[in-house]
Amino acid sequence: MAATYNILIMGASYGSLLASKLLFGGHKIHLVCLPAEAELINAEGFRVRLPVRGRAEPVLLDSRKLPGKVTAGGAAGVNPADYDLIGLAMQEPQYRSPGVRELLDAVAKSRVPCMSIMNMPPLPYVKRIPGLDAESLKPAYTDPTVWDNFEPGCLTLCSPDPQAIRPPEEKVNVLQVTLPTNFKVAKFDSDASTAILRQLEQDITDKIRTAARATVRRLAPAKAEGTGAAGGGGTAAAAPGPIGRLSTEKLIFIGASTGGTEATREVLVRLPADSPAVMITQHMPPGFTKSYAARLDTLCRIRVAEARDGERVLPGHAYIAPGGLHLSVERSGANYIARVRDGEPVNRHKPSVEVLFQSAARIVGPNALGVMLTGMGADGARAMKEMRDAGSYNFVQDEASCVVFGMPREAINHGAAHEVLPVTQIAAKLIERLRSTAGQHTTRV
Repeated sequence: MAATYNILIMGASYGSLLASKLLFGGHKIHLVCLPAEAELINAEGFRVRLPVRGRAEPVLLDSRKLPGKVTAGGAAGVNPADYDLIGLAMQEPQYRSPGVRELLDAVAKSRVPCMSIMNMPPLPYVKRIPGLDAESLKPAYTDPTVWDNFEPGCLTLCSPDPQAIRPPEEKVNVLQVTLPTNFKVAKFDSDASTAILRQLEQDITDKIRTAARATVRRLAPAKAEGTGAAGGGGTAAAAPGPIGRLSTEKLIFIGASTGGTEATREVLVRLPADSPAVMITQHMPPGFTKSYAARLDTLCRIRVAEARDGERVLPGHAYIAPGGLHLSVERSGANYIARVRDGEPVNRHKPSVEVLFQSAARIVGPNALGVMLTGMGADGARAMKEMRDAGSYNFVQDEASCVVFGMPREAINHGAAHEVLPVTQIAAKLIERLRSTAGQHTTRV
């Protein structure tokens, strides 16, 4: 990387989306925002959730895990001349607010290059467009005078306007992107300023490619037994030996959210064909779980499918809660059956891990093994403690291997965990536990 840039961004909502991209390049970001936002960002960083084409669940970007550094504060005392680039990420009416207006004017006078991701083009940028009468467009701006001291050539525009919201039920340092976009930036008049943009693009691209290669290495399946070569993207992990004679009373329950699609795969591909049935609630929207289950079915020794209401739960099979519906288990005589029902969201989720784990505690009791994988929030933590109180044995993914250490942390805090493990060790420990208890079960009538 040629240089580490100091970048000032005015606004922490859209600004955190822009900052998350720049942090990938290893740059230093300072966000100008409200005191409550600044306090939280300085203490906990910020998080951006965004959908990615081809993935079933949103990607979570945590500023604390990105190569660059972010700080936050108010508009007072900021010297624009201390920065190499400035991002304008507030809504247009906000620039007339006390404190913000004065900082914007200082930015204009500093002649530091500015990049806008506002909800409308800044007036000085409009002046750069041949054939447009900027004077006639002034009534479209809340207060056009805030732009008076800008040199048009020092200001450029990003497109498109990002589509993102602050989820009202979450902290103010969380941004939910609703429409994924890549920023496209117009050139500055100055070649030197444009060179900064090109360098930022290169830095971000290099870092993401490096991270992608590292992720592929970390998640690559182990060698397939007897092949002597890496199994490749569609090959299951090295085959464990069969568990052996085991009561059909045993069931495995898995709950997961952000990052859970790959974490669940890591567990399932390591289970032998004679594994107990596995019941899975992964937070996913409708329309994605069927294809996700089909993909897992091609990778695993057990059969994997989207759960259907009323079907018998069989050993050697995994059942995934359909997106938008709750999954639970019930008894029908000597058999377990899957229950797939609509209903109100639980812990803001449908499907909810809480619903599945509560049924495990109520119906399966000491014959259950619980697994809590990576995910945001606390869904399922209380119910996992109920499982433990009913006699289950529970495994929780450790922080180092989690994408988001939310649900696992809450499960630990509730006293639900017997063992906390890297995700790559959970299947082996499940098998070890099952073998140690072979022949021991409690029949629940």
